[in-house]
Amino acid sequence: MNAVMYIGYSEPRAVDDVIAASLPPRAREVFDLLLGPLSQVEIRTLLGIAPGTLKGHLEYLCQRFDCNGRIGLMARFVAAPAPSKRRT
Repeated sequence: MNAVMYIGYSEPRAVDDVIAASLPPRAREVFDLLLGPLSQVEIRTLLGIAPGTLKGHLEYLCQRFDCNGRIGLMARFVAAPAPSKRRT
C-alpha cells in the first residue's frame, strides 16, 4: 500500500498500489492531490497547469474509475476517519 500524508489529516490515506500502477505518472500526481485537502486552484498553482488541464485530468480520472467529479473520487477512494473514542 502507498500511504499518502496530507496536511490537516491525522492519519495517512492509503491507496492500493494496483491503482497507482495503473495511472500515468502525471495523472497519479493529480489523483493524489485531488484526494487531499487542497482546492483546485491550489492544485493548479502547485502543478503550474491551466484550469482546462486540471479539468481534463479530472475527467480522465472520473471516466477511468466510473465516478462523477472530485467528490465522487473522494467517496470512492478516501476512507472515512475512524470515530473518535469519547469519554462520557
